Amino acid sequence: NSAAATLLDTHIKDLPGKSMPELLKDKYAKAGDLLTEVIIQCCQSGKNVALPEKTVLKLEGSPAKHLSGTCSPIRGENSSIIGAVLICHDITERESMRAMLAHSQKMEAIGQLAGGVAHDFNNLLAGISGFAEILSIQLQDDEQKLAHTQKILNAAGRAKDLTRQLLSFARKGKVISTALNCHEALLSSIALLERSLDKRINLKTQLTAEQSTILGDPVQLENLFLNLGINSADAMEKGGTLTFSTANVVIDNSMICEFGE
Repeated sequence: NSAAATLLDTHIKDLPGKSMPELLKDKYAKAGDLLTEVIIQCCQSGKNVALPEKTVLKLEGSPAKHLSGTCSPIRGENSSIIGAVLICHDITERESMRAMLAHSQKMEAIGQLAGGVAHDFNNLLAGISGFAEILSIQLQDDEQKLAHTQKILNAAGRAKDLTRQLLSFARKGKVISTALNCHEALLSSIALLERSLDKRINLKTQLTAEQSTILGDPVQLENLFLNLGINSADAMEKGGTLTFSTANVVIDNSMICEFGE
């Protein structure tokens, strides 16, 4: 029928008279073998057979289609089996929503874990920073040791920023609004991406905005850049060049109408 033609990305006139392997051998050979096996099981057992849970139609260059369905025997005279009817449903959207829900639950659990670790880590940092400050007072006459103490304080400060990122990720930290250079936040994010993304992805920058100071939360801005980079890299299965660019843009009425207020 027309629904089957749409599901299989073919024309309805090409459906009659073909077996399942013949119909799907060019586009969906793997799925064709699977559906054929379901039909054979149905005809041999004389019972309804459900499609396996992970039945997927995948055409190169096109999104995968997830299927659910049932194959039922068709009986003729004397209850003999003369064929089968296969009813399929496209459950791609449902599977996508299920995956999104599972991802959301996983991220929530990670956020709770990150929040707990960040709080404990902050307690440790308070002790490290406090004793380092006491040492810096006591070592005023020893420049070399004082420099070493300052390195401890600088490292503790960077660690404090990291815990603030964890708390922000867990949505348990305070969101601040301050003047910041978005180019600095972007370069900081790119430094993290260079160590974590697929090495086949080349990162480039085109920071042409002359005015790059904005009001916002530096941690959240860095998280924004990280998410953009990770999502873009996920779409680049074969690698390539990922470019971050900035520019000063005047928002006029036409742009407001196009993107909304």
